[in-house]
Amino acid sequence: MDNAPRTTFLSERVRYALAWLLLLGGLAFGLHRSWHFLDKPERRDGNEGHVSIDFGGQWLMGRMLLEGHARRLYDRGVQRQLLRRAFPREDEAPDQEISDVDDLLSALMGHDEGVGGPLYPPLNAFVMAPLALLPPRPAYRVGQLVNVLLIFLCALWMVRLSEGTVWWPLATLLLTGFPGFGGSLNLAQNSTLSLTILLGGWMLLMRGREAWAGAVWGLLAFKPVWVVAFFLVPLLTGRWRMATAMLATGAGLALATVPVAGVGAWLDWLQVGREGDRYYEVVENWINQGRDLSGAARRWMLDFSQPYEELRRTGLVPTVIGWGLLLAVLEVTVRLTLLRRSQARAMRGPAAAFVLLGAWLSCYHFLYYDVLLAALPVALLYLTPCRWRERSFWLDGRDRPPALLVVLIVVMPNVRYVLPGIQPRMQVPWEQYLLIVLWLWCARCWTHQRGTQRPSLARRAEVNGQPPRR
Repeated sequence: MDNAPRTTFLSERVRYALAWLLLLGGLAFGLHRSWHFLDKPERRDGNEGHVSIDFGGQWLMGRMLLEGHARRLYDRGVQRQLLRRAFPREDEAPDQEISDVDDLLSALMGHDEGVGGPLYPPLNAFVMAPLALLPPRPAYRVGQLVNVLLIFLCALWMVRLSEGTVWWPLATLLLTGFPGFGGSLNLAQNSTLSLTILLGGWMLLMRGREAWAGAVWGLLAFKPVWVVAFFLVPLLTGRWRMATAMLATGAGLALATVPVAGVGAWLDWLQVGREGDRYYEVVENWINQGRDLSGAARRWMLDFSQPYEELRRTGLVPTVIGWGLLLAVLEVTVRLTLLRRSQARAMRGPAAAFVLLGAWLSCYHFLYYDVLLAALPVALLYLTPCRWRERSFWLDGRDRPPALLVVLIVVMPNVRYVLPGIQPRMQVPWEQYLLIVLWLWCARCWTHQRGTQRPSLARRAEVNGQPPRR
């Protein structure tokens, strides 16, 4: 009997060490792949990640701020001058017909001698300023490494949300495999930062600090579509201090930029946003990479071989269908949350996941890498303090979805990276469809009160000296 506890302890240590080895091996493979994802051997600098619109456009905003052009953030003439200094021709491929500067500017909104640029608000220039201290190429690499560091932080917070029942290496491994992180890492995007903000706010909320949680979520103001979408959560669940703090933080950050950028920069951004909204209706690449419900029908119903004018004319029906889907999700989320308001403030389980997934699905426009934000509601279905390694944890669907569904959410979108020829790139948004199924599962589970009955039955059994019913 003296040896039994020791054997169990050692086996636990071995399993924990193996989890770290699995994580580090997988992360090394993923980072190596992302590091070379945008390699282009014909270029003299060997890689074009820093000139993509996803990173280059944001770096441009930060650099404009640092060089004293904050009030002209969306001036295409100033942008061109700055980019010519930042992207020398000698870094390009010898036979490259379109320069990096022209290629990047053509991907941004607007035309020369006018208003245009990235779709981000002026606040994003302040977020990107630290990276913009570096030239584009090293800044891009630092951005990739920041994504890796932030995913470790997100995983650590998930361990704390689970009260230690989920191992840090396992949580990190699952987050790195969740849809969206690969895209964020490849492009040095900011989705991991957004998830960090969401998790940080939720952790404060679980500790009863509503105002601080709202202040943290207000930091999403640098991506306005997300701060609007997730504002639904405190609004529908009656967390008024959180909602007020979220509004105050977002508005305060925006106002803090006015002395530097002026009101004119925000007005220019609104003009750029309107143009971007029109592009979202007709640009094939944006539509195929989008994961918002408003554009879901366009992917299958538009003939992209037609001119833009014809696409806008024929795009009315898919636009109506897409908006119908978005409004239906919003209506069901609002209705069910208000009908079960007493349970809507749950911090874990189907109720919490349903509200958060409903907010995520209600977002106006977003691309595939922001699917990563759905990791929070998915995790809340599994972060209950319990013996998560037991067989019953994965197979008992009464208070959590079948593990197969969550495995599919992680695996299906990543198939194209392992087997590129199995489907057209970015064509089938499996993660979107599967997360809709998960949202519906949460709604059904919540309406049948399965997520709220089982704990009371377990507690009753413990009081009676009986084993909990599986």
